[in-house]
Amino acid sequence: AHFIGENSIKGFDSTGYYYKSTVNLFKFKISYTSRKDFGTLVQRNLKGFFYRWKTEFKPEYFKTYSIAWQFRVSKKSPVSDLTLSHSEIKDFIFFDNYSYSRQDTNIINFFSFNSNVHLLFGKGKWVSENYLTYFIIPDTLSLRLPSMYLLNRIYYQNKIFSKKLPIQIGLDIRTISPFNANQYNPVIQQFYIQNEFALRD
Repeated sequence: AHFIGENSIKGFDSTGYYYKSTVNLFKFKISYTSRKDFGTLVQRNLKGFFYRWKTEFKPEYFKTYSIAWQFRVSKKSPVSDLTLSHSEIKDFIFFDNYSYSRQDTNIINFFSFNSNVHLLFGKGKWVSENYLTYFIIPDTLSLRLPSMYLLNRIYYQNKIFSKKLPIQIGLDIRTISPFNANQYNPVIQQFYIQNEFALRD
């Protein structure tokens, strides 16, 4: 069939709700995702390093629209895809550089491009997996993402011991554009905003 539709919805609970709708049209996959979160218990109850009083936050809203072109490089290759997405985040909850939970009342809009290309060589025993993600995101104090992330995997796969044990031997190459990644606070077990150093490849 050239037209297939899928829908999934999760009702309200203590954390929010989740809805996703997907339509497959020929070689294209069109998706819409909506999520509403009320924040974690740590985000709602933690003030600094102590559970002293409850912080009142509005629910977070996440929306994503995406369209993907699915294809195969060869008949035996796994499915590859090129995806263009637009995401919208409203009332985003985060931890500031003092590990205090905060809420960004601005609406964050950004685009992303994802490329996942899989290649097979040597009767399928040599595999090349190539992933590229590119973000177009405005400057914001609450959400930190690299503008580019690249992952390349090249490995040999086979089965040994009478073809009962699968093995993969290869090489991973990863690179990202510099950005101020969030830092981890082991006391509250959460990531928080930091501006002291930039994560580089």
